[in-house]
Amino acid sequence: MIGSQTTVTTSPTLLVDSDSTHRNIVVHAVGNGIVYLGSSAVTSSTGFYIDKAAGAIPITLPSNEKLYGITASGTQLVTVLTPDP
Repeated sequence: MIGSQTTVTTSPTLLVDSDSTHRNIVVHAVGNGIVYLGSSAVTSSTGFYIDKAAGAIPITLPSNEKLYGITASGTQLVTVLTPDP
C-alpha cells in the first residue's frame, strides 16, 4: 500500500487519480472538520460526508474513476492508502 496526505480545500481536490483496474482504498479525514467525497463535481451539498470520528473508511474505487474531496470552509487534511501500482 502507498500512503499519501492531501490538504482538501473549498474547491474539488483530487485525492485518488484514475487507474485501469478496480482498487480497494482507505480514506481517513485527519482534521477536526468535515470533508465531502465524490467526483470532480463534488460539493458540500452533494458529497459523501466523512470526519475524523468516522475513522478510516474503506472504498472500492471502480476502474477509470477518480476520487475528490471538498470542504465547506477552510482546509482539512485527508490521508489515503492505495494499492501499489
